[in-house]
Amino acid sequence: MNFKDQLKKDLDIFINPKEFADFHRLDGIEMPVVIDEFTMDEFSGPQKLESAMEGIYQSTKTIYVKSAAYSKPKVGYRLQLDEEDYEVIGVSENMGMLKIDLSSYES
Repeated sequence: MNFKDQLKKDLDIFINPKEFADFHRLDGIEMPVVIDEFTMDEFSGPQKLESAMEGIYQSTKTIYVKSAAYSKPKVGYRLQLDEEDYEVIGVSENMGMLKIDLSSYES
């Protein structure tokens, strides 16, 4: 077994519902997805936001899917994960896996 074969085997374990992944609906298609825990951070930026923006929180998630199962989205794409809308804020593809960073805003 060469190195590439070993990586494919490891990917099959990582994106396996019996191991790390769970089934989720990604843009209406059910597939195994690994979700990194989300964070809730108070919305802030380099400048003070207007008082109307106070209490707005940013929720971020990172998801991992097989690149063969889902087309690589572009940054800014509105993605739906389990019937909730997110904006793609980062995406990378490496050795058969997509890492997609998602963001949404909540109050």
